Amino acid sequence: MRYSRQRHLVKDVLQKSHQHLSADQIFRMVKDTDPNISIATVYRNLNQLVEIGEIVKLNVPDAAGYYDGNNHPHFHMQCEQCGGILDIPGGILPDIKQLVAKATKFEVSESLLFFKGTCEVCLNQVTTGSSSMHSAGEENV
Repeated sequence: MRYSRQRHLVKDVLQKSHQHLSADQIFRMVKDTDPNISIATVYRNLNQLVEIGEIVKLNVPDAAGYYDGNNHPHFHMQCEQCGGILDIPGGILPDIKQLVAKATKFEVSESLLFFKGTCEVCLNQVTTGSSSMHSAGEENV
């Protein structure tokens, strides 16, 4: 695939944000750098980046698709209070693919594990009675 300045912008915005962003959020951020870019171009480039493995598309239950600039294998969790999507730090979970493959003789090609609950910031707001909100998608881990 040949170099595309617009694809590079899309990937750069996603990776530098260190957050899990929707296509619309990425579009707004890329538009700051390239005011002539269209939402269709952003979607096309996101799809191409996913296809070649440069980024990951998250299929978040009950939500629009989000994209992750971290293409290394890892799992995610979502706060039910603020909607933020967070990475589960590597090394916390055992190699689930290997455990499943060993126990079932099933050749696992991909594993998608997604936790839901309440993030640390939202838990602290409940225990302290604080009403200050943090923005959804803000990295808490």
